[in-house]
Amino acid sequence: MSSPLQLKLLGYPQVWYMQRRLPLPAPKTLALLAYLALHPEGIDREDLAGLLWEQGKAQNVRQALYHLRSVPGSDVWLSAGAVVRADVSTDVAQLETSLSSGDRQGALSLWSSEQDATLLRDLDVAGAPNFTEWLHVERERLHGLHLHTLQEHLSHCEMLGQGQAALSAARELVHLEPLTEAFHREIIRLEASNGAFDAALTAFETCRTLFRQELQAEPSSETLALLAYVEQSRAPRGKQAVLARSVSELPSGPDVLYGRMAVLNQADQLLLTQGRILIQGLGGIGKTALALALAIKQVSASSPVLWLDVGDDPPDIVLDALAQPLGARRELTRGTAPMRAQALQRAILDNKVGAVVLDDVWSAYTLSRVQEAVPTQVPLIITSRRRYSGLPRLTLERLERSASIELLAHHAPAINARHPRADALCALLGDHPYALRLAGITMQRHQLDPLQLFDQLRGAPHDLGGEEGIRSLLDLSLERISDAAYEAFFGVGALFVPHCSPELLALALRRDAEATEQALYELVECGLAVREALQGQDVAAFRVHDLAWSYGQEKRLLRSSAVLEAALAYVEDHLNDPAGLEVNLSNILGALQYAGTQQRDAFVVQLALALTQRSTYLNAQGASVVVRELVEEAIKAAERLDDAAAVHDLWVVLGNVRRNLSGDLEGAYAAYHWALQYARSAADPRRQAMTLSTMGRLRSAKQPIEAERLLAEATPLAEESGDQGCLSLVLEGRGFLAGQQAQWEAASGFFQGALDALDRLGGGALLSPELDRRRFFALLNLGEAQLTLGHVEKGLSTKRTALAFAQTQAYTQYEGHAEFDLGQTLHQLGYTVEARQALHNALAVYSRLPSLAPITEVKAFMTTEGYLLAMM
Repeated sequence: MSSPLQLKLLGYPQVWYMQRRLPLPAPKTLALLAYLALHPEGIDREDLAGLLWEQGKAQNVRQALYHLRSVPGSDVWLSAGAVVRADVSTDVAQLETSLSSGDRQGALSLWSSEQDATLLRDLDVAGAPNFTEWLHVERERLHGLHLHTLQEHLSHCEMLGQGQAALSAARELVHLEPLTEAFHREIIRLEASNGAFDAALTAFETCRTLFRQELQAEPSSETLALLAYVEQSRAPRGKQAVLARSVSELPSGPDVLYGRMAVLNQADQLLLTQGRILIQGLGGIGKTALALALAIKQVSASSPVLWLDVGDDPPDIVLDALAQPLGARRELTRGTAPMRAQALQRAILDNKVGAVVLDDVWSAYTLSRVQEAVPTQVPLIITSRRRYSGLPRLTLERLERSASIELLAHHAPAINARHPRADALCALLGDHPYALRLAGITMQRHQLDPLQLFDQLRGAPHDLGGEEGIRSLLDLSLERISDAAYEAFFGVGALFVPHCSPELLALALRRDAEATEQALYELVECGLAVREALQGQDVAAFRVHDLAWSYGQEKRLLRSSAVLEAALAYVEDHLNDPAGLEVNLSNILGALQYAGTQQRDAFVVQLALALTQRSTYLNAQGASVVVRELVEEAIKAAERLDDAAAVHDLWVVLGNVRRNLSGDLEGAYAAYHWALQYARSAADPRRQAMTLSTMGRLRSAKQPIEAERLLAEATPLAEESGDQGCLSLVLEGRGFLAGQQAQWEAASGFFQGALDALDRLGGGALLSPELDRRRFFALLNLGEAQLTLGHVEKGLSTKRTALAFAQTQAYTQYEGHAEFDLGQTLHQLGYTVEARQALHNALAVYSRLPSLAPITEVKAFMTTEGYLLAMM
């Protein structure tokens, strides 16, 4: 039978008798009652005296018990003999019972009933050091039990697949122990496992900021390793920075900057004195437009601007995107984070970049990493909706009313800007630049005056102004467009990023591509989208403003499966169109990542192989960190499918990426070795021969004996396979090795044999990206062998055939390589006029690629040999 007296000791103490709350007794009396309640076996009077008084006396105990008897029902629950006992029910005893019986949920409910469940919270008993020490020990014991129980509960919830419940437990652990890094890692890990990668990164940044402030320390290597996993697991973005040397190469923006001249001058001054600036404000408030105005000033002064739309991508993807147009991608794949930051700093300075613009930054951690990679002497302009400490900040507010009216009239020139309701319309829209732009275009397109538009918007069920005002305008705009444009708008909202080509959207909507493009142009006319082109390429895409895209996402017009199928179909249709793949790469990679989260392993493998093995994308655009991570995830998917052939092919792709992206030859060889094991397990002679040949080629420079062994093993396997393409690869490898050993007759025979095998496949016709690569290099190497053997005309003719082949297939990288090779050869033969022309051709071809490294190499050769001077 329970006692009529109950004590609530977790949190603020409470005393209840017969379900009636009593006033709290004096602190020392409460301490005595609580101590007795938690020791039901009873306590000797002398022990009580020593516990609660520094010089304990029996008189002190008698006095305290006298006061204790004033608590109702004491004649029932209190026994005050030589041993003092109190028969009292407590929540602590209930907690202990729940734990001993395995009822974790019951115990946790007792702890969670109080925001701070500290034992006897805020109780301070003066002159009782022994009690204070006991209370401290008991509090620590219960606190430890609480942590242990939460950790067990977290594990149990995870085991049952209850991700949100596990996450709640992890958050409670951090609440209780904010400086225990392991608990922060649990939140990061659980958020990532639930697919909430942005929340995982936010949790890391919270941990990092807290540790810096409280401990002056950085997160541990274990936490950083978890961060790297989260960053690699996020939906990757295929993005590339723009190195703008002219205004036309900068992102599109408004024709006129209304109402921001004072802010622009202030920004100029901050950049001059501080070198870095954060432009902060709401979405659509004009942050990008202001950054663009600053960038135009730089470019107009002949200072290139490096511009990147950062978004919520992790540091490695952002740094890779910044490095690409600077020709520094490979350098950023090596060494520690500080070494990579230094490599990007050097590339920025070597390219004489006048300013770096990081547009729409969402992650504090990404920003901190990128800031370290930008030289302090190079102006850095950052735009974000968020505030970041440590940066000079300009916060953009609503426009002045006069500027709002001017902006409205700019987009609706047929409308009288002095209309009496123009002022009221601007007020209704919160003087928000994007809302005003959309309103002006709407008035102009549908011949509405400010009063008519005002009346239509005033009844909207939203709080107009700012982003909510834009929602109302979007509703109005969408009511007035064609069905095809309406479908296109919400179709883009179903994609993984707010931009795409008409062809990809048409595939997702299952509509005609030309009609879809016309629908997208209608969105441009309505101010809902803009048309943008890929730098240096004649490929166009359409981008929806991020605020409009967020609105479009809400309806999810298309099922995710339709978007996945469209991405795969698009890649299949553009296997030989690297520029077309590049413009939609963000959506393609987003499809791969989403498919991975849905355990659609077969789709992941199929799309990854189409993009990286069967298409010309890697040959034309080169590898990237994003592509490497994509291939690594696809390998795991293929392994889960137990598809040995696919695993082999993907390991080969990963080897190629490691070799070409970062020059990691040992890493590449290890990848090829894994590929060989899978080829052997599949008893596939063709794949075995091809992989052995690739490994032999890789070993030929430093380990020729090992290379010969590998190639010798490959030859009979290639013949057994009956695959002429496979045989061509093996023979090409043997020719390369013979050439390195100055066995030119043998090399010539092997290269010619490789070409004959390719001819047997298709009579010299174009076959596939990989076979085309072999034909190209077999021709170049055969020409080199012929020249070395003294067959000058024959050798030059063969090299020119290689060049013509690259031009026919539009392989820009190969074409530049062939022109440079031909220029060097002609120079060695003394044909300086022809050599000069070939070298300049190489420069022109390489200028079409994002990397500056080949151009630097050609110019270095020309300078050394006097060709640049000769042209002056």
